[in-house]
Amino acid sequence: MEEKADLSQNLSNRYIPDVLPWINAGGRTEANIRRINLQHNKKYKVWVRATNGVGLKSIGSSDELLVDTTPPTKPEITLLERTDIGYYPNSLHFIFSPGEDQESGIVHNYFALGSERGKNDLFDWTEVTTFDIEIANLPIKQGDNVWLTVESYNGAGLKSTRGKSVLINYSDSTPPETPTVVTLPTGYTSKTDSISIGWNIVYDCESGIVKYEYGLGTNAQSPDIVSWQVSENEDKPILLATKEEASEFAVKHQASNKGERSSRGAGDSGNIKVDNSSQVTVTHIVSGGLTTDFVKALKNLSLRGGNSYYAFVRVTNGAGLTSRAVSLSLLVDTTKPEVNIEGPESVTLNINWELPVTVHVRDNESGIYKYRYAVWRIENLSKIDEIQNNLYAYAGVGDVGENIIIASSNKEAGKSAPAQNIIPQASIDSGQTQGRRGNIYQQVIKQAAPELKAPAEEIQPWMIENATPPWAQSGWIKLSTGIPPKEEDFHISIKSLPHPGLKGGESYRIKVWVMNGAGIIGGSNSIIIHAKEIPGVKKQNVPKSAK
Repeated sequence: MEEKADLSQNLSNRYIPDVLPWINAGGRTEANIRRINLQHNKKYKVWVRATNGVGLKSIGSSDELLVDTTPPTKPEITLLERTDIGYYPNSLHFIFSPGEDQESGIVHNYFALGSERGKNDLFDWTEVTTFDIEIANLPIKQGDNVWLTVESYNGAGLKSTRGKSVLINYSDSTPPETPTVVTLPTGYTSKTDSISIGWNIVYDCESGIVKYEYGLGTNAQSPDIVSWQVSENEDKPILLATKEEASEFAVKHQASNKGERSSRGAGDSGNIKVDNSSQVTVTHIVSGGLTTDFVKALKNLSLRGGNSYYAFVRVTNGAGLTSRAVSLSLLVDTTKPEVNIEGPESVTLNINWELPVTVHVRDNESGIYKYRYAVWRIENLSKIDEIQNNLYAYAGVGDVGENIIIASSNKEAGKSAPAQNIIPQASIDSGQTQGRRGNIYQQVIKQAAPELKAPAEEIQPWMIENATPPWAQSGWIKLSTGIPPKEEDFHISIKSLPHPGLKGGESYRIKVWVMNGAGIIGGSNSIIIHAKEIPGVKKQNVPKSAK
């Protein structure tokens, strides 16, 4: 034990601190050492001594720590100038040499661009390892005094700073290109609280583009709903930190390529004069659609149904000249199309193997865009008579779905003989029927009609009525490829139905839906067409599904 103690004592004698004496740290594993007088350009170590319960000690030390209390020498900016990079004349080129530090060396170099010395509002602080740098597409205007600030940091975290400024001058007397601007969606919308504005990037080879603004208005003259808003962080500056990057970028963005780049997605356009000093371009969306470079979402709006709105975009170049564009009108439509259908009470299958329907539709705001129809199959009508014999308590008119009425009575109950009539909604609207609505439809369909099948992906939730999907249905059919008409009467011939096709003695319920230009869907009344076959008469034009 004494020998170990002697060894421990010898170990302590070898590590005699000359800056700070041994301090009891208790059970801590870290400490902040303050109020010590370290000397510049000298090296120091931190020792830690651990003692166990019998007094034996071990000592560990840190790596050497060089004390550096002086900042690096200041970096030198040897070049700062405005330059043209491709079709971005609003660009800067600068060269600098980092500071030097003999004690701890230079570990980081940063630069920033600002409207004043030391600011970074034009280009944020960025660390670089190369010192011949170009930056394209900066938001710098005629007469701006742009400051470059460079910082060098040594290993001790001390920095030195150098700044230099350049005055921006352009030779430009023409406004920038006019963008193509659209509303998203285009043409019509059913939303009253939000829309988006999209536009394409434009260029100015003389002074560059320094600002985009957007707005929304009730006319094509000025944005009176959402006033001009600066579009932030859209067309950002581009850092080219090496000669290779700068050369490749300049070739790719030569002014001769400007027309190709700026025309992407643009459609046909025409011009309208707003006043003597500004021109507004009204854009038109081509059938292939428009690719927009920038999109801004406008929310928490209070748009009114039946009103039209216009999107605006204003572009400012480096010389302070502007171009302004306005979209085609966007009509807000919050109403459903009015749809009514009619057809014959019956068809004779020997002659005509189709269900003819006439559709009358009107939408005074966004027009009629497309339609689709569905067919429900009601077979074994004799079963309905049997069921109705048990439903005389519901004498009068009962509800058989959204628009179908079955009238029933029972002679034995002191009323007329059992009868089955299917009456279209038009009869109800005209006051020709009256009576009690009940749950007859569910009972009749449950017992008289089989489970109806249709491809799940083709059936929309609003096509399910009384838990019954359609037997057959179409997809959406465009009514017109041009401007949606406001009012239209057209005919539908429903054929090529699923197996077994049309059958004599069965009835078919038909309904039509119409979508307007704003995407709102309106449903029609339902009609019932009964299919008949005349015995002994040769059948004509029989479809395969009916053979």
